[in-house]
Amino acid sequence: MEGERPQKLRKLNNFKRSIPFCSQSALSAILDLVEKEGVPELHNEKQLKEASRAELAKMCHYGPIFEQKVARTVDGGTTTLLFLNLLSYLAASFAQGGGFADLLERCHQSSPSSYARPWHGIFYSDEVHPGNQLSSTTRKTWAVYFSFKEFGQATLSKEDAWVTLLIKRSTEVSSLEASIGQCFKLILEHMFTSEWGNPCHGVLLKQQEKSLKLYWTVGMFLQDGSAQKHTFGNKQDSGSRICLHCKNIFSCSGSALAESEGTISSKFLTKASLDLATNQEVLDAWQRMKKREGKVTKDEWKKWQQAAGIKFSQQALLLSDALLEQKLLQPCTQYTHDWMHGMCSQGVLCTVVFLLLKSLAEDALPNVWHLLHGYLEAWQYPSVQKKSSSPHKLFTQQAIAGHKKAQTFKCSASEMLSLAHPLAYFVQTVCIPNDAMVPQCQAFLAWAAVLDMLVALPTLKPEPPTLLATVEKALSLTVAAGWEDHMKPKFHWALHYSDAYATHGMLPACWSLERKHKSIRKWGGNMCNTQAYEKGLLEEVTCEHFATWTEPGTFESKVSLVKAHNASKKVRAFLEAEKVISSGQTCLTSFSCKLGSGAIASKNDVVLHQPLAGCSFSGATVEAFLEVDSYMLALLKPLGFLSSCQRTKSLQWSRNAKEGLYMVPAEAILAPLVWTASKAGVVTTLLPPHYSALIGQKLQVPTWSFKLYGE
Repeated sequence: MEGERPQKLRKLNNFKRSIPFCSQSALSAILDLVEKEGVPELHNEKQLKEASRAELAKMCHYGPIFEQKVARTVDGGTTTLLFLNLLSYLAASFAQGGGFADLLERCHQSSPSSYARPWHGIFYSDEVHPGNQLSSTTRKTWAVYFSFKEFGQATLSKEDAWVTLLIKRSTEVSSLEASIGQCFKLILEHMFTSEWGNPCHGVLLKQQEKSLKLYWTVGMFLQDGSAQKHTFGNKQDSGSRICLHCKNIFSCSGSALAESEGTISSKFLTKASLDLATNQEVLDAWQRMKKREGKVTKDEWKKWQQAAGIKFSQQALLLSDALLEQKLLQPCTQYTHDWMHGMCSQGVLCTVVFLLLKSLAEDALPNVWHLLHGYLEAWQYPSVQKKSSSPHKLFTQQAIAGHKKAQTFKCSASEMLSLAHPLAYFVQTVCIPNDAMVPQCQAFLAWAAVLDMLVALPTLKPEPPTLLATVEKALSLTVAAGWEDHMKPKFHWALHYSDAYATHGMLPACWSLERKHKSIRKWGGNMCNTQAYEKGLLEEVTCEHFATWTEPGTFESKVSLVKAHNASKKVRAFLEAEKVISSGQTCLTSFSCKLGSGAIASKNDVVLHQPLAGCSFSGATVEAFLEVDSYMLALLKPLGFLSSCQRTKSLQWSRNAKEGLYMVPAEAILAPLVWTASKAGVVTTLLPPHYSALIGQKLQVPTWSFKLYGE
């Protein structure tokens, strides 16, 4: 048998080299499925495309699955806009059954929709770059996604909860009148004025003997600043009115306000100082511009647009008669700033972190940039995050030079999220105790507190005034730190977070939607037929999503092992000796486990779990995860609780190498933690924002008794 292995490996390698490239994991999965189910009778390239289109052709409950509308271009011509028929897609998905149908029934039962109380659709748009982002911009693409607010924020944090409505190359979108705004206009007009049905009047979904009538309206446009600018036709900081919400934030060159110190965002630090516009006032402004067009000179028209903060177009979303007639457009209510971009993606914290480090380097800590490289390298992140969460890499020589050249902290949104908490701990324990640039440190910590509150909104559910007060404090401290000249419009956005939170009862972030882009990148990067690029890409993305939506259990939040396998002889012998399992009893093991929250804990991670009897907090290091008779268990090495600190949102533990192991149900694990260890064996962990409020409180959760194994 051993002599046959080299021959088998050679055969496998020859097979791999004889076919077009695909990843090793993809090839392995393909061969495993072929071994299990056999080779499909039809499998050439043409038949693969035919199979996708045959599946899509069946989704015709409310018209063809893809709709085409005529769009107007800036040169006076026309082009075709292809997008998903959402009504037919929802009807087909519900009829098929599976995860989406179960989710829809569950949510509709707890929050029934009706003509008087419809559900609220959330629309998100952003640009995606399939393929090599450095080589070409010809494939840069606008994508529009849709979901329902009533799914809840936990479900909306999963990329599979969002449907792709539109994929259109950026070069073609920029050639349209009103840009992506016209795309939204055509999509919404079809959705709410179709001959097949109107969601405001209810859309009937059927599944065998069951049926459900779903009502919905336009609830929210969740977008970053660029997408909002193009969707609503407001000039933002290129006009005199930088904010659609505010009537009194008006800046023009030569004015006393513009010539005074600081940016326009630094002049209005409280909500009370704002004169907020109403939905009708914004819509009326567009109607006045519509009447004025063509009746003034070209120069006067340019000044009117500048003064109104409006980039006018007859094809603008806010001029759709069909949507206005049904009162579906409520711009001030629906216009929702995405806090992920506002805070972390070239946002407020990128500016504040750079200014803090620059201030420290110029005064109290000249070597702070290089000091932080070693400091952050000592912090350990959960295993699943280690590839994306290495904040010390943001402090290499090359990275530091990039920050200084750009005069901002250059990093991705996820990198900023990973950096913020350890950096706050550094400021609290190193800088402030040594009186190092205290006003600047306090300004940074105030914005870190805003970020923590935004992250923890779904769990802690603070009142909107509490969020507003936290933001107003951060703005005030930013000016006190002397940074008013650096306060860009994203600082001002933060004043509107609390209103959106009060209106919608949630503030969804775009982390899941950034992950959603991976589907477009995956299919679009390898697509060679650019003549039918959008159609082919939308077909593949839709088919893939439909398969996921209709798979049973897609949206269930249950504890499960990741890549579980049969326990080794050594592990079985240990468990049998400790009387955890009996001889012959089925036992699976894994190094990783998906928790009920969706987080993944892995071997060697430090985790917080529901407290053991007599403990305020319980922490441990993961050794393994087990599944015994469908019951999930975590095998842990205990940490001894020492102290907690509300100021730094941290816990300290002792590590004893002589301690044995113990088990708790895997569902008892709350979260994997960011941690570091001293030479003395003291482990410091940083609590996630949604658990930091538990410090100083008695935990109202079940407690667990435990037994040590292998002592």
